[in-house]
Parts: sequence; C-alpha cells; structure tokens
Amino acid sequence: MKTALIAAVFVGVCAVTVRAAEVNPVSPSGMSLQQKKSEILLHIDQRIALSQEEKVCVQAAQSHGEFRACRDKYRPVKQHDGQRNGSPQ
Repeated sequence: MKTALIAAVFVGVCAVTVRAAEVNPVSPSGMSLQQKKSEILLHIDQRIALSQEEKVCVQAAQSHGEFRACRDKYRPVKQHDGQRNGSPQ
C-alpha cells in the first residue's frame, strides 16, 4: 500500500513538472520560447536587409572593380587560422 501511494505521488509530481515546462518552456540559456523566437526573427530580418543592400550594390555595379567592391563589402573573407580547407597542416 505504501509503495502504491509513493508511486502515485511520484507520478503526480512528474506530471506537474512536465506540464509546467510545457506552459512556460525555458531554454538552457534562460530564455523563453517567445524570447528566443523574437531574437532569431530579428537576426533573420537583419540578414535579409543586408542581402537586399548587397543586391542593390551588385545591380548598380558598372565594372568588375565595383562588383568586387560589393563582394568585399558584403562578404568579407573569413580568417581560418591561416589555413584553407583541404590544405595540409
């Protein structure tokens, strides 16, 4: 009888904990789902705006030099500790 009561209490506590996590989910970083979504959507909007600026720059380019300037401005070369993919170490 004690075992059944303890098991029932344990199941009840687990169910309440799971339900609370579903109602207000919090990521390991401490942000709620809505906060995380807002942050990600903001970054997506910023990338879209930058892509639009790059598109306008490329469309306006009248020479190879202007085109290269657009590429250099909007797609800077990333540093990889002095190594390129496929290069021997």
